[in-house]
Amino acid sequence: QDAMKRLACGPPLGEVAWRLLAWLLGELEWDNWVVLPHKVLGDALQLRQPHVSRALKRLVARGILLQAPPPAPRSTYRLNSSFVYKGQYQGWQRLQREERQARNGTGGHDA
Repeated sequence: QDAMKRLACGPPLGEVAWRLLAWLLGELEWDNWVVLPHKVLGDALQLRQPHVSRALKRLVARGILLQAPPPAPRSTYRLNSSFVYKGQYQGWQRLQREERQARNGTGGHDA
């Protein structure tokens, strides 16, 4: 809930980013993964590809989406688990730990 409040109180995301976020929430797969090429998103939302790209970059910059590292396709993202989580509780705990380590720049385990 706090993450949503921070999102609402922070700099505006813009209409396209909000629409994209709503679509991604509807397409969310297990463990918060979503794989959707920009063209698919653009077609579904009737948006041009540059608008989709800018909105995705904005969501990544705000920490709402995390782009999957290679070798995953560029269109693979993980929704920040502070907003919502689709999976088992133990998976959510693990993901929270990984996201915290990524934010702190540590690769080790939490104490």
